[in-house]
Amino acid sequence: MIKNLFCILTAFSFCCVFQCSVLSQQPKDPKSVDDKWIRVQSDDGEFSIEVPKEYNYFEDKNGFSVSNGLSDLPLMKMQMLNAVIEGSLISFERYEGRKDTLERLNELDKQHAQSVKKGEIKRDGVSIKEIIQKSSEFYSVRQYFHTANHIYLLTAASRLGETPEIIRFLDSLIIKKQTTDKSSEVVVLLSNLIQTQVILETNPTHSSKTPVATDTKNTKPKPLADGDKRLNIIYKSPPSYSAEARRTWTTGNIVLKITFSKNGFTPKIVIVKELPSGLLRQAVFCALRMKFLPEEKNHFPETVVKTVEYSFGIY
Repeated sequence: MIKNLFCILTAFSFCCVFQCSVLSQQPKDPKSVDDKWIRVQSDDGEFSIEVPKEYNYFEDKNGFSVSNGLSDLPLMKMQMLNAVIEGSLISFERYEGRKDTLERLNELDKQHAQSVKKGEIKRDGVSIKEIIQKSSEFYSVRQYFHTANHIYLLTAASRLGETPEIIRFLDSLIIKKQTTDKSSEVVVLLSNLIQTQVILETNPTHSSKTPVATDTKNTKPKPLADGDKRLNIIYKSPPSYSAEARRTWTTGNIVLKITFSKNGFTPKIVIVKELPSGLLRQAVFCALRMKFLPEEKNHFPETVVKTVEYSFGIY
């Protein structure tokens, strides 16, 4: 029997609508850095950065985990903001997690990134690991750092190289270690950001045991017209096994139909094929965390729906 949306969200510890709200609404009495950007700050005062005023923001207290092959490394109290401004993707993620968890995320991303330049920089006395990708299709920067209790991931990308928007975002970072003092600058606290609605549904025509048909015809993409760009996924980390899945030797594939919005966020995920033992939650969070440059039609960003498959195998 196919589960309804409420049952799925309850079973996997999601809020029914993730405490959601209307896309791109602003907090009460927002204080602008200028007409297109605002400065946001963590409630404990240790992290502050400038982001576009038109954003998508998501929180989940339970988060997910990554595996180091022996145990699960939790990423709790997830806070994530994504935005697209002037063709540039801007994103940050913040979690409660240990240093070894951040190192594992960095390792996984390096394994699946191509043509990368790896390095380390210092900012406010904090060491920041950095991955830069350059190709004919996009330019991206991904930064990783940790404080006493939190880990952070910053992502910025563009099809036009290092844009002023990317530079502004990364240069605006302020880190204050081991302090609860509020910044004297006018900011919007993360707790006051409006959350974006995320819809999680089960495809009514499929179940976990239903084979998923694959289209072997017309595999070559259609030629692009002038002013058109295909969806470009910058980062797609593989989902990790859950401890329960390792105990039960659960293997197979999870298939999701994902909405990639023109705003650089994934506001809707349809479950086409699922697996038990906590693996569905792992795959859903990988989908939510994907970083991409939206598809473009006639130079304008477009929202598209794509099918993504996640494989789980024990070796």
